[in-house]
Amino acid sequence: MSKTEDAYQALKQDILFTRLAPDAPLNLKKLCAQYGFGWTPMREALARLESEQLVLSRENRGFVVAPVSEAELHDLTNARQTVELAMLREAMEQGDEAWEEAIVTAHFRLGRFKVDAGHLTESDFDAWESLHDRFHRALLAACPSKTLHYFYDHVNAQLLRHRKYLAISPAIRAAQTGGAERDAVVARLAEALSLEGHTVIMEAVIDRDKKRAEHLLGAHIQLTRQVFTTALGEAVR
Repeated sequence: MSKTEDAYQALKQDILFTRLAPDAPLNLKKLCAQYGFGWTPMREALARLESEQLVLSRENRGFVVAPVSEAELHDLTNARQTVELAMLREAMEQGDEAWEEAIVTAHFRLGRFKVDAGHLTESDFDAWESLHDRFHRALLAACPSKTLHYFYDHVNAQLLRHRKYLAISPAIRAAQTGGAERDAVVARLAEALSLEGHTVIMEAVIDRDKKRAEHLLGAHIQLTRQVFTTALGEAVR
């Protein structure tokens, strides 16, 4: 890969997993020192991320990480459901044996990674989320529409950092610090991280049970909204 591509990938991963927090300033000189890239590849990487709406260029402030909001989390969740369910329908119509095998493999790898919702760390969640993303991409891989894949990539990238910053990280902190709400938060986290929920989706998809698969996937997508509600004690509107 080129230095620009390396810089882009490094910055993007840190933005998506909120190691670079929303609204954080992106000083070019500091970024070059931190990531070990020159000005040209770093600036080109920032411009590319700006085109993906992960970075903003603001007058007199330079580059900043794009903000997040509860309203946007709500909107992105609904958009993901619309796009992903459409892709799943096409994938179940077009998928072959190799597609099924890839889903089973992704599910197996997700299941091998053990996490404890009561003692979840940010790094554990990031590792789990990468495997979780591979599972969902395996489900959708047989969808032939390049346009739907493009929209999925955009929505999923934005949604990852929104749910991490607004839902998962607050839930992790609530679970770690205790308090009256801890049990409810841990239970909701455990539900979101459960392999069982992914297993029933996989089985319905491979059985080509479209109605059941769509119902299960739709409910699964809404879980993060419920984690957020439980963690902070208020509904996302």
